[in-house]
Amino acid sequence: MEFTLAEAESIDLAKKAVAEMLTKPEDLEKLEQYRRKVARKKATVESQLRNAVQTQLEGVQTGLENLGEAQKVISEIKISMAEVEDVFHEKGAELSEVVRPIKEVNRRHQQLKTTSDHIHNIFNVPQAVSETHELIKEGKLLEAHRNLSELEHTRDELLMQLYHGDDAYVDKNTSLHHYYEELIGLSGNLGQSLWMIMNSATLLVTENPTKVVTALRIIEREERIDTMLVETLDLKGIPPSQIPGRPKKWRSKCIEMLETSISNKFESLETTSEQRIENKDWLMEHLSEVARTCYMDLQAITTAGVQCFPPSYDIAAFFIKRYHRGLIEVICQLIDMGLNARDIITLMIWIGDIKTSFAETLGVDLQSVGPLMKTDVETDLLKTCHGQVESNVRELMGNMVKTEQEEWNSQQPPECDVKGKYYTPVGINLFQIIDQNIQALAPLGLPTKMKVLKICLGALDEFQRKYRNALDGYYKDAVAGRIEPPCCVLYIIAIANSCRSCVEFTEQLKKRMCMELNESTLDKEFETGFKSVAEEFDKIGLHCCDILVDVLFTDLKKVLGGLMTRDAW
Repeated sequence: MEFTLAEAESIDLAKKAVAEMLTKPEDLEKLEQYRRKVARKKATVESQLRNAVQTQLEGVQTGLENLGEAQKVISEIKISMAEVEDVFHEKGAELSEVVRPIKEVNRRHQQLKTTSDHIHNIFNVPQAVSETHELIKEGKLLEAHRNLSELEHTRDELLMQLYHGDDAYVDKNTSLHHYYEELIGLSGNLGQSLWMIMNSATLLVTENPTKVVTALRIIEREERIDTMLVETLDLKGIPPSQIPGRPKKWRSKCIEMLETSISNKFESLETTSEQRIENKDWLMEHLSEVARTCYMDLQAITTAGVQCFPPSYDIAAFFIKRYHRGLIEVICQLIDMGLNARDIITLMIWIGDIKTSFAETLGVDLQSVGPLMKTDVETDLLKTCHGQVESNVRELMGNMVKTEQEEWNSQQPPECDVKGKYYTPVGINLFQIIDQNIQALAPLGLPTKMKVLKICLGALDEFQRKYRNALDGYYKDAVAGRIEPPCCVLYIIAIANSCRSCVEFTEQLKKRMCMELNESTLDKEFETGFKSVAEEFDKIGLHCCDILVDVLFTDLKKVLGGLMTRDAW
């Protein structure tokens, strides 16, 4: 196919060439001249082609001859190598003993050369150590680290020469070790200065970022020196333990110091039992201080800290994770103390607030790291809270019944409203308790709010039974003469009016809940509950009317009994 295309292209080119040469009739006279020209050109090309093919053939022949010669040489070398290997196996031990003095001389020569190269630094070690200590005290850490690095480099070079060879594992109590032993303490002093800076990193990144950057530059330099030294030791077959103080692993120590500083900060925020006893608002103050501390530190790190730390540290994510862990520990400690319902509500509202505020102001999504409180723990806390709320509501309503009973026996008549109607504060107090508890737990979410409403409706049912029983007992004792309340009738009238008010309060509460839920009606369970409460208050009110009618007929009994008799007329 390729040859066919080539032939077609050649024919096309030939046609174009002929067309260009024979553009005029008189060009036919030059036809013979054109033929001779083309023939000469063709002969030249064929000659060049034959020479090229001949050259290639000669080159191939020469290459084959060279390959043959090379194969013979390789075979001879292979035979010679086998003979050498046999001789080496037979004479290897003797040869090693012969070469040993040469190896020893070479090793000593290398040691002397290294010593000669570093002779100036060797004699200046005491002075350099003293100067470096002063630089550390003055806070010139980069200069101090440069001096320390030069001293350690000299020591490491000398030790590698000392341990290089068959006697690599020698005693560490050599004069060289003693001469450079101050470097370990010097390195420790420099490290302490760095760790002090890292301990205050959240403060210094905004007030003095240069210090933080300086410390990190030194730490990263030491990390690179560790890596290069370990690679060199591996190549020379020297274990890293032979070099004192290496590897330093200062980056890992830096991370540990940052974690320690965060842990210490959370520990400093812990409260004592005395503080919790003396201050009723201790939990709110404690949580506010924790939130403020976390906010300020994370703000410093996410704005200034990321510019100081190398990207490999991913310092913002590191601090967010550690502070998230610290918040979890704070929450767990508080839960272990045994919180009451009020404290549980405060804690759970605070958790929601801190997640929202951190996300909106700092762009820190704590929830992406993980929940601050496990679902089962949250469920248990809510159960505890619901139980305490129910107990408190029932206790308050029970005490309200007792307070009402005491008021019924008062020498003073009940209060009147603006219309002059008697009433007792039972309705207002009752629904204030319900409203306060619903509003207190409302920030925990709609399910909790509806649960509290259900608890309050159940407590109302119990309250109504106790209230009616107390009313019946009050009237029976008054009729039997066991008590002589001066304002009995007035208080029964007030109770009837209060029950009417309670029905209205119940309807208002129902409408408000429908509005908050954006629904026209509530679930069947709540509809039934509200209806039952309203009907029961209506029944108690009607029962008061029955009592009043009974009182009326009791008072008129004597008059009505003789009204139609001769004696009365």
